[in-house]
Amino acid sequence: MAERGEYKFHIDVFTPLTLPMTRLKDYIVGLVELFGNDDFVHFLRVDEGTAAPACYVEPRILQKVEHRLTLIKSGGADDRAMNAFTFLNDKLFDDNAVAELTDHQGQVLYFPGRESIRAPEIGPITELGVLEGEVFQIGGKDETIQIYLRDGERTHICTTSREKGREIAAAYLFKGRVRIHGEGQWKRTKDERWKLMHFDVSRVEPLGTDKLSDVVTRLREIESPELEKIKDPFTYLDDIKRDAGDR
Repeated sequence: MAERGEYKFHIDVFTPLTLPMTRLKDYIVGLVELFGNDDFVHFLRVDEGTAAPACYVEPRILQKVEHRLTLIKSGGADDRAMNAFTFLNDKLFDDNAVAELTDHQGQVLYFPGRESIRAPEIGPITELGVLEGEVFQIGGKDETIQIYLRDGERTHICTTSREKGREIAAAYLFKGRVRIHGEGQWKRTKDERWKLMHFDVSRVEPLGTDKLSDVVTRLREIESPELEKIKDPFTYLDDIKRDAGDR
């Protein structure tokens, strides 16, 4: 049984004697991206039986890696991690294989590979949109400036002019969550995820930090004779939708 911190990537169609070295390299590259924390994850061996590249995660970052893998399973990890999952799954699809990543307790992730339903790629599609998060980095060496926006585990990279970049840095860098409006290009990948390819910033606005309960309290304090006449809010909303032609 594997010890805590050891992970194995079991590929069902290969053995150590049939797995080409060039393909092993591809899978290891994908695993490096999957785990992140490159300096603290080590390749151990390819186990006997079904080919299973084994890796070891150092104790100092094991909890961080376990959290990262949990987010990948739920689809909420950052772009690097989710792209790594897609990369590995694409390689498995090409090899007519499936795989699972296991630790000392059992399966951590399942890679459907050949069982995947391959949706056609769509895009890129250009349309207006909004992104939310905290501006944590701004930089660039030419007239185009990159705005780095952190939204939980995800990072969005936007572009703007040098002048607007200076304004955004002065007003919003490390100063809480903002909403960025602009024009983006999105592409739907084969695993049916929408990936942001490019986003041009048009304007930025700060997001309030008030608690929801405080906002509700202030709304209830608004005096309005018209609102007092509404006895059934849901029926009233349905009437508005009908008048607008929504149904």
